Amino acid sequence: MNTRHALLLASAGGATAFFVERFIHKRLQSPAKERESLRTATKQLQHRNDQLTALYNVFSEITESLSLRYVVSSTLRETNNLMESDMTVLRVLRGEDLVSVGALAGNGQEIGHLPPVKLGEGPSGRAAKRGRLVKLDTDAELAMKPAVDTGFSPAQQTSGPPLESGLVMPLIVGARVVGTLSCWSRKKYAYDADAERILEMMASQVATAVVAAEALETSERQARHDALTDLPNRHQLNEDLNGELAHLVESGRHAVVAMVDIDHFKVFNDDFGHRVGDVTLQKVASVLRHSVREKDRVYRAVGIPIWPLLMQSSLLPGDQDDLFFDPRILDTPIPAANGLFTARSLARIYALLAEGGTLDGVRLLSRRSVTRASQVQTRERDRVLLLPMHWRLGYHSAFTTRGRVRTGFGHFGYGGSGAWCDPEQRLAVAMVTNQVAGGPFGDVRIARLGAAAVRCASLARGKPQRSARDEREREREAILASVGPAAARVPEPES
Repeated sequence: MNTRHALLLASAGGATAFFVERFIHKRLQSPAKERESLRTATKQLQHRNDQLTALYNVFSEITESLSLRYVVSSTLRETNNLMESDMTVLRVLRGEDLVSVGALAGNGQEIGHLPPVKLGEGPSGRAAKRGRLVKLDTDAELAMKPAVDTGFSPAQQTSGPPLESGLVMPLIVGARVVGTLSCWSRKKYAYDADAERILEMMASQVATAVVAAEALETSERQARHDALTDLPNRHQLNEDLNGELAHLVESGRHAVVAMVDIDHFKVFNDDFGHRVGDVTLQKVASVLRHSVREKDRVYRAVGIPIWPLLMQSSLLPGDQDDLFFDPRILDTPIPAANGLFTARSLARIYALLAEGGTLDGVRLLSRRSVTRASQVQTRERDRVLLLPMHWRLGYHSAFTTRGRVRTGFGHFGYGGSGAWCDPEQRLAVAMVTNQVAGGPFGDVRIARLGAAAVRCASLARGKPQRSARDEREREREAILASVGPAAARVPEPES
């Protein structure tokens, strides 16, 4: 009995020790588990707090801007950060197609060449058509592959493994789907219910911002583009003339502005109807748009059909001295391009015309030739200078700062030199510059010199200056005389 009782007591004591040890161990482990659980919950709460803070910052950022480019770039960047995605794509609905306006990889690399997606096709198409979230947990890149293979592959562009999971959220404003916002990951089952809610909140703000930015962009484009030809209009032309073109001039570079017209277009409209005329203008605009360089511009302004603006044209090299003062150029007569003369010799040539073909008592031209040179052949608007120049055998009307000289004619060169004569007053005026200056209408100083010469000639003859006719035309003609401003630091004209 004693032995048996001893064994029983020993066994009971061992069991008690075992249960006590288990109890103590469990009590010791419980705080550790609680601490670990608290740490996990704290991290989750901190992560959600960071997400909500980032969401607030994104909402503030994208809703404060009406620039579509800014809205797109901000949306892609912040969605990647919030969703920890490997790629984010933003598409807008254009008719029956979802067109990509931006795609960004998780490493910041822009993804290009995303083909449009038809409504109802692929994850993006289904999300837009149904107006509901589409979720993929595996084989996402295979599912987003278009029906017609275009060779597009995010994995190839980012040099990484294929995308596995994705979320596609429709962008809805009111009851209208305007696009989709999608995020993609290389991990399987990467997005949970919390990620869906985050993306849904993101998409609601992005949809409003995209619609507002697109509306502003469309309004600005309509205000600056011709509705018929889709060319920039007069408003855009004025902005470019005061902006980019002015900057070119200030920096010493050059541009060419030309006007293109269609002969007898009014007759064409009357014979075939305005609808055919509109189609003709559209075709001409398309040809011109595709005929200029990327940095050039083609405009359509009211009253002036089409303006091609050639920025930094090769027709006007930046270093003109090398072109015009190269000895090989100076030694070569080039019609309508160069000339070597003094102001005195040029004035004597025009004096020959002013005197009816004689110079110093010697007849060099027949009266018939002089008469033909003084008879206006056309009074229509010039297609390059855009004003009626009253051309006659290469000569145009003479003008001064006091108006047009009634019977005068001559020629002012782009380089700045020019001359004119008036047979009625037996007067010849010439001015020569020593470098390329002026503009399409020559150098404005010749108009001032011409006015002074007319006054001097009138005083020399003892006659009062003609003012009744000139004063009536002065305001209109002064505009023509002031179009070509003198270039800075041009040498004084030779007397």
